[in-house]
Amino acid sequence: MKLRFTIFAVIIYSVFLVGCDLITDRDQPAQSTTVGNDLIINEVFSISPDKYYAYSWIEIYNPTNHDINWYNSTNPASGWVAGDGGTVLWTNESGDSWTKYTTDTVPKFNKIAYYNKDTLFAVGNQGKIYKSTDKGQSWFTIYSKPEYGNFQSIWVLNFYSGIPNPKVLWVSGDSGTVLRSINRGTSWTKITSLSLPTKPIITDIFGINTTFLTVCGDTIILRSENIGTHWTKQSTPRQEKYNAIRYTRTIDGAISSTEGRCVGTNGVILYTVSGGGVWLSDTSTVTVDLNSVSCFQTGHAWAVGNNGTIVKTTTKGTAPWTRLNSGTNVNLNYVEFVDQEHGFVLGDGGLILYTSNGGTTWTRQESGTTAKLTSASFLPLLEEVLNLYVIQAWCERQHVFADRSTFPPIINRDFITKVDTGFVYFQSQNNVTLEPGGFVVITSDENKFENHTYTGPSDPIMMHNDIAAVFSSNNLDSINNEARNQSFTFARWNLLRTSEIRLLKIFVKFSSSEPMGSGIEARTLEVIRFGDYQLSTDYSFNLPAPAMPEWWSLARYKNLLKTDLNTFSTNQYYYLTNTPIPGWVSQLASP
Repeated sequence: MKLRFTIFAVIIYSVFLVGCDLITDRDQPAQSTTVGNDLIINEVFSISPDKYYAYSWIEIYNPTNHDINWYNSTNPASGWVAGDGGTVLWTNESGDSWTKYTTDTVPKFNKIAYYNKDTLFAVGNQGKIYKSTDKGQSWFTIYSKPEYGNFQSIWVLNFYSGIPNPKVLWVSGDSGTVLRSINRGTSWTKITSLSLPTKPIITDIFGINTTFLTVCGDTIILRSENIGTHWTKQSTPRQEKYNAIRYTRTIDGAISSTEGRCVGTNGVILYTVSGGGVWLSDTSTVTVDLNSVSCFQTGHAWAVGNNGTIVKTTTKGTAPWTRLNSGTNVNLNYVEFVDQEHGFVLGDGGLILYTSNGGTTWTRQESGTTAKLTSASFLPLLEEVLNLYVIQAWCERQHVFADRSTFPPIINRDFITKVDTGFVYFQSQNNVTLEPGGFVVITSDENKFENHTYTGPSDPIMMHNDIAAVFSSNNLDSINNEARNQSFTFARWNLLRTSEIRLLKIFVKFSSSEPMGSGIEARTLEVIRFGDYQLSTDYSFNLPAPAMPEWWSLARYKNLLKTDLNTFSTNQYYYLTNTPIPGWVSQLASP
């Protein structure tokens, strides 16, 4: 951990000093980034550099309902969501944003599961099994038997199971169908040993290892301990349609061989502490159909169902379940928790609910779809991400002398070696926390700001950041190389009358297998342009606002906080004002 934060301290000093690969979609469409779900640029002020009293400031605002640290360490959830219309969504930051993949060749995903972070499998109607080898971006059919009806569930013995080179997959569906693959989906065998008097729908299937698995369906629970060669019908206290079955797992993906839950119609909840040998009835406190269940260590479990129903327990059985307030009445189809606090619920109409407190409160996430969402699959929380915010701005740059014989370098602010224009990068060298509705003001000259600016009713956090990092190119791949070789320079900065400002969020990833870092990713949160700025080629729809007159500022309309970055245009979301007041949510509403 000490090593990670040493690296992090270097990043705080200069954004790209670590020698990791930099991955960015700077010149690509935004990743369905919704402006307003994170920090935003609220107001900008600048006195042109040709004036002796020139200075600039940039105000950042927190429009969300939660605290945001300028930099912090998290274990974000990464995973996929699937549903009708071939819908596949991907997140690697706990659903703060979702990337939608277009899969027109797939009419419907009933269940999705991963083998590793690149390879996924899914099942759908008409006897279809699908596979993706590019993290869910594209899919192809690996099995098709329309006569088998619809496949309802798939279980994959995944890369993180602790079993070397796992290859076992299971599929269940209509007419009592159960399929097995022992070569990771290359070929499939239909299991004929279930010996059921009828052909019920096998709604769900769940395995613990290569040999032990359980299935549930219309009034039945079956268990096999020898890779499906023989099956035992389990005694159940109620005759219901069982929709989902899960065993308890831990944060690293390990699965309990004894503790499990099963849910179904009319609010039925069963539990086992004997690996499915005995199933007992639990007190669910609801009577609606329950469609999914998620079980986590130490007895925590959640179930969801129709009419917005979410129930929770924190014991291993017998105690009544508590009904939680979901804030919706739509049918809920799937639930999955990645630890005891953080979980996701999927529903009709593209609904994604997220909790970070075990289900006490739920927030709706922007899914970007109205499709019925039926399944999710989340990777274990094995990755740590250090993230921070960075400002990139087109400025006048007064290059200063830096003595690199020490770390950090000694900078002489009064020794100007060159003056030019171009992009600079800077961020806080101290962590700050923005409360909901809070402001940070980054200034290029501390004294001039305090002598010439009145603040609003809030108490904004001041970042006196007169020195920024300068690279010879604005291409982020080139920047990474310069940072690796420490060939960048430092400069004092001031915004130009024609300029662009980007708010970036930088993610530095670590895992147990890559303690030095598996890479850096950069996300563009917002781009504002003014003074007919036309230098960048990306986001061509983002038309600039006019140039700021002297002593005026460029402020955001107070009612225009959220939009997709792909539809964002500065001249529509900002206006010129002759009363710059940092620490105040812009007073004017868009006409």
